Amino acid sequence: DGRFRSELDAVRAVGGIAWRIRRRETDDAITGIAGHASEVKIDGIPDGDFDEVIANDGSLDDLLGSVKAALSPAMIRVA
Repeated sequence: DGRFRSELDAVRAVGGIAWRIRRRETDDAITGIAGHASEVKIDGIPDGDFDEVIANDGSLDDLLGSVKAALSPAMIRVA
């Protein structure tokens, strides 16, 4: 799921792309096991290290539209 730098690097090593989905109200929320590495390591990875950053700040249909809009250019870059 890409919460660790090593996972992001592994995706890139095989030619993959990495996207971050952000939801404003959960960016600073304490979820899962507070302070656990699997919950906080992703916070240290800058948005600029991802190929795409999508804001999930609306409905599920809005998110789907954002993903579809980003997907076509992303597939062209990979191909």
